[in-house]
Amino acid sequence: MALFNSPLLDEPGAARAQTPEVGPVPLNSRVELRCGLDEPGYPPAQFEWTKTSGNLQGTVGDNGELIVANIRRDDAGTYQCLPRNTVGVGVADTVVLLVEDESEGNTEVTLILVRRKF
Repeated sequence: MALFNSPLLDEPGAARAQTPEVGPVPLNSRVELRCGLDEPGYPPAQFEWTKTSGNLQGTVGDNGELIVANIRRDDAGTYQCLPRNTVGVGVADTVVLLVEDESEGNTEVTLILVRRKF
């Protein structure tokens, strides 16, 4: 009789959004938001990104990161990363993206991490 270890099925844990260093990021630049997990679960989670208002502009990369190219003022808003696998859904994490406003002379994109359970 052959014995083998099989991983236990488990839903993913809480998401942990990882943002690039905060600093001046001009309009038309590229921002990459990453999402990790405190507990990965099994099978591996896929990440779903949403924006709470307006259209989500960007693509999800192979590792679950959200890539927003050519940043526009419309890209400002709250983004949510939600991990899920075939067993269940983890806890979402949120990032607020503020985009520069040339009319006010602000030249920074500020990323603020806010953790919420959904």
